[in-house]
Amino acid sequence: MSVTDGDTKESSTVMFDGDKNKDFITFEKSIGRWCRSKYGTSIGNKLWRNEMPALAGLGYAEQVAHFQEVWEGIDATNSTRAKHLYDNPAFWTNAWHEKWRIGAWDRIFDYVDGKTDGQAAMEVADVGMSKASTLRRHLTKQFGGSGEDVRARELRFQNGMPRSQGEAPFYPGVNTQNKLRELAAERTALWKMCAEDKRALYEWGKEVSLVKIVMKYIRGTEYEPCVEALLQEIKIQKQVAKSVPTVNAAGTGLVMPDASTMELSTDDWEFRNYSDAWLPSWDQLRTRLVSTYKTIEFRKEEGLQSSGGQAVGGKNNNNQRKLPSMLVKEVRSAVKEAVAMIVPGFGTAPVPMRDSRPPMECWNCGKTGHKSFECPAPKKEGGNKGKAKRSWDKKKGVDGMSTQKSDEVCRAFRDTGRCRWGEKCKFVHVDRSAEKTPIKKFNLTKRQRKEITAAAVQTIKAASKGGDGNQYDDGELEGYLKSFW
Repeated sequence: MSVTDGDTKESSTVMFDGDKNKDFITFEKSIGRWCRSKYGTSIGNKLWRNEMPALAGLGYAEQVAHFQEVWEGIDATNSTRAKHLYDNPAFWTNAWHEKWRIGAWDRIFDYVDGKTDGQAAMEVADVGMSKASTLRRHLTKQFGGSGEDVRARELRFQNGMPRSQGEAPFYPGVNTQNKLRELAAERTALWKMCAEDKRALYEWGKEVSLVKIVMKYIRGTEYEPCVEALLQEIKIQKQVAKSVPTVNAAGTGLVMPDASTMELSTDDWEFRNYSDAWLPSWDQLRTRLVSTYKTIEFRKEEGLQSSGGQAVGGKNNNNQRKLPSMLVKEVRSAVKEAVAMIVPGFGTAPVPMRDSRPPMECWNCGKTGHKSFECPAPKKEGGNKGKAKRSWDKKKGVDGMSTQKSDEVCRAFRDTGRCRWGEKCKFVHVDRSAEKTPIKKFNLTKRQRKEITAAAVQTIKAASKGGDGNQYDDGELEGYLKSFW
């Protein structure tokens, strides 16, 4: 069976064979749209639903109003014809409208007959053109408005329309916004399938039934707190409304609230069990649930849990991971190797790292490995004396600056030939002007820095295969390497 949602054109393809009852709703809607396109919104709906008033029972004012309604429908689709009809006295008679109705129903019958097949076409033929006004009711009774199929749909609606038997309607991860739309659409469909004269009392076509079903199945979910807050708001609003004096019917004074009307505030649970006044409207409930759903989804996108504000996996809120400190040395080495591969001459004159400070000597005995207050030797008079005193004196010059030279090369003197400390500098001043291979410096472009970073990433990945520890993707490792520039 092919079912294509039709528009207002006759050329639209809307076929119905009656094999699947659920497809009748789509078919019925398409026929309704076609009728509205031919006869206007109001008259089109009344013709298809057989809700046209009996002309013989209309008073003069009602008769004129109905004729005007028909004329407006004709004018909406064919203004030229409507202009001629308005000035035609025959148009304002019951006889003209009786004949016009029969012709309209005949055209609807022909259109429906051309859009049905199989069992549906047989039912259309059984109705016949003489009873074309009852065609919709007959088809609804056969394919969408009665029988065990309707009972099954009602039962599924009562159960919250789960995906499968035994599954909760509002399961974890459900798209709550789409779920609410699905339930609301099913309620509307059940209401439309019900006969017009029984809709007012039809249980599952009422909005309050939809509200109760949703509230039943959100218990125990993450939506329950927001709904409970909504119920408390409604309770307070009703309490305030009942406690406010009202104006009497004559408008001459105020009527004080009756104490018996305040039972809402005394027994909340009894009120909920035996009254529907505590229920929110469908718009209130849907708005609150959709708002909560969007908040939950936003927190998921940000890597946050809906309850505690912590990042997924127990990490902090910034959700950032750092490389272990043990990898820093390896990363630096990999970067150096990558640069050497891309930039010629890089690393020809490596700069030695500064040695760590010498171990602290004991001021009492001059030995290393402990401090003076931990020294096992007898305490010397005067405090800073002995070897420690002599060692201190050797280290300090006249002006208090250190006279002990380091083996490291002074970088400032090496690169520029000048040093702000001069002879007092504790590093070695090496004149490399006579060296065959002078120190080269390179200006790296943004593209070259990217190539160096990419090469370092590949080097680290190749060296870390089979190792233990945390796993990092290329983006995380690349971001860390960029911090070295």
